[in-house]
Amino acid sequence: MIEKIGGYRMDLERHDVLDRLTIPGDVLSKLCGVADIPDTLDLRDKIPVRNQQSEGACNGYAKRAADYLNHLLATGGEPQEFSGDGNYYVIQAIDGIRGDNGSTVSGGVTMAHEVGAIRIEDFPETGSYDPQRLPRNYKDLAAPFKCAKTAIIQSDHVNRVKQWLGLGYGGVWWGKAWGFRFDGRGNATGWSASGGGHATAILGYDARGFHCLNSWGKAWQGTGWYHVPYDLFEKVCRHQWTVVAATSDMSEIKPRKIDWVKDSINA
Repeated sequence: MIEKIGGYRMDLERHDVLDRLTIPGDVLSKLCGVADIPDTLDLRDKIPVRNQQSEGACNGYAKRAADYLNHLLATGGEPQEFSGDGNYYVIQAIDGIRGDNGSTVSGGVTMAHEVGAIRIEDFPETGSYDPQRLPRNYKDLAAPFKCAKTAIIQSDHVNRVKQWLGLGYGGVWWGKAWGFRFDGRGNATGWSASGGGHATAILGYDARGFHCLNSWGKAWQGTGWYHVPYDLFEKVCRHQWTVVAATSDMSEIKPRKIDWVKDSINA
């Protein structure tokens, strides 16, 4: 058992939930199909950067970024902002965690599939921990934004995350020990499992690695985003405390037989 050392509660992950949501590699490969994906996917000018401020809400904000991309894809480009605070408090309720003590990815994917996501207009972010603000009808507010599919990726992480993103299926986020080293321009140059648990979104890629969105505002690393080379990403993913979660509002991906918007439960 490890001590709680950050907003992502690695020590409280429910591995029975994660195992149940893991799609076997051969099934995931078949699901993703053989369609070509773009060489690059850069959404950094399309997805807003937000700041969790003093809360241990990183997992709620990472899910919020994945929710944003899911809705953008499902509606054909109509933006809808979701609440990182709202996600955080609901995930904590699922996890059974009290106080500003973080949350788990297993709770986040459970929320995505069974509860949904809360729009920011229904639950504004304050940066101050106050789960009592969560309205009694939060499940009704979140229900229209449930995810049709959730998946935990446990092998061949680089290729499967690239497929999920490149085929326009949905968003991805990951929880891990936060031990990255950066060059000051948002490029990760190294990592060790020496820091507290932290969750961030994975929302794009290029020839060298993944574009990840943090939740510490635009001033962090100059943009609020960071870039992880593929070899370093795979190294982090192989660590025992790392969990990679993929969510989608689609029942199928390319090559598609159903129009995206007609297929979406959010349409």
